[in-house]
Amino acid sequence: MRLQEQFDDVVEIRRTNPQIYYRGRIFKVPTYLVGTYQLVTNTTGFTLFDTTDGAESLFFPLPVRVASSKRLMPLWQVSGARIRNPHPSWELKRIEYDNDHYQGDLLP
Repeated sequence: MRLQEQFDDVVEIRRTNPQIYYRGRIFKVPTYLVGTYQLVTNTTGFTLFDTTDGAESLFFPLPVRVASSKRLMPLWQVSGARIRNPHPSWELKRIEYDNDHYQGDLLP
């Protein structure tokens, strides 16, 4: 799909570059999420829905809460992030990172 043919609310995650972009940040996502998604954003969240079955595939709350100032980071480092059918290792990394960096913080 050419860039000019892509709609603003459609996001394509490619195997060669499995990441998403939000306000100058780049979030790496698992390669099994490769595909085309409908983007829905509002004041409380960034959500990608699968265009084939409509299921929520990726979500993180807004405003984005991160413990690092890095521009590129794995999605599991974003507070409150979740993905569809996460592998146990992804979920474990997310939980450990949350405990190390956000423990005691109140989620919005």
